[in-house]
Amino acid sequence: MRQNSSHWEAGRCLQMMRETVELSEFGFRIQGIAAHLLLRLGAQVLEVNSQGHPDIVAATERGSIRIEVEADIRGSRPRLLTKEDLESIAPRRTTDKGYFALALCGPYPQWLLVEYSRLSRRYDTPASPAILRALSDAEASEQWTSEFIKLLLTHCQHLPAYSFDLLARRALEGRPL
Repeated sequence: MRQNSSHWEAGRCLQMMRETVELSEFGFRIQGIAAHLLLRLGAQVLEVNSQGHPDIVAATERGSIRIEVEADIRGSRPRLLTKEDLESIAPRRTTDKGYFALALCGPYPQWLLVEYSRLSRRYDTPASPAILRALSDAEASEQWTSEFIKLLLTHCQHLPAYSFDLLARRALEGRPL
């Protein structure tokens, strides 16, 4: 992915939000933002869960999407997906999709979306962002990153005020940021 000044500005927006909240709340807000990315990409958000698995369930014209979301502010920590994480995103029907979605929230923000089928045998095995990048769905990751950058730049000044509850409620109501 080509990174430019827009990515840098979006990274500054994330940094501003990160400085106003605890790390755990930052992760929840990234989860809420992920629900809005789904709305922007044409999905209907059915669930946004602050506890339990999966984090987000959405519907598209092709089927359901089940997503487990994590945020990484340094871009270097290996992720340890549990069997429960993977079972929660497993497709229920052949038309469904399941993703592990990692938001890399550094100076040049981006998303890595890895399909369930690429991870199904990797539970309890740490995976670095480099491995997740290699396993990721490049097209889906690019779509999410593009919408993420647009959302961050459009709402930069208001991001610190958007709580997880507000983001989740708006996503469930079908009102994208």
